Amino acid sequence: MQIKTDKEWFAIKEVSAIVERSIPTIRKWIDNGILPAVKYGVHYQIRKNELETFMQHTMPTIGNRDNITKTSLKNYYTIEDVSKMYAVKEETIRRWIRENKLPARKSGRTYLLEKNVISNYFRNTNTDNYYTVEEVSSLSNIKDYTIRKLIREKKIPAFKSGKIYLLEKNVISTIIAMCK
Repeated sequence: MQIKTDKEWFAIKEVSAIVERSIPTIRKWIDNGILPAVKYGVHYQIRKNELETFMQHTMPTIGNRDNITKTSLKNYYTIEDVSKMYAVKEETIRRWIRENKLPARKSGRTYLLEKNVISNYFRNTNTDNYYTVEEVSSLSNIKDYTIRKLIREKKIPAFKSGKIYLLEKNVISTIIAMCK
């Protein structure tokens, strides 16, 4: 990739703007020997031809953002989004990502999770077709801890989405009708 300027040397801030990464990321690359730089006093300078070589050969292998654009971000959730939607701790989601149980892309310091993957991962739960334990409790006059016990004993079918048990409405309606 050619940089269109007559400058021969660039400061870290300029390199940050050119490669669209943060200043701390540029410093980390320099400290780790990934991006060649010369230190003048307390400041680093990066030679133009070394930056061009870096951008062509090295940068694509160290975390290219897979061309994620602002328009395509609407197809992604952040860890925080998923945590709020499914009542799962953010650290749990990070662990799933580390353990390769949940695929994610990293954009800068943020993990991006594809919306369709997340919906499949959480069994594509459309909450319109499900009751929570609290809803079943209010409909059936059975205490919520009793319902949870019956779920754990596998006497009532349910699945767990994060910290919340979801029970299919048609199954629960049948059970409630039989109890009355």
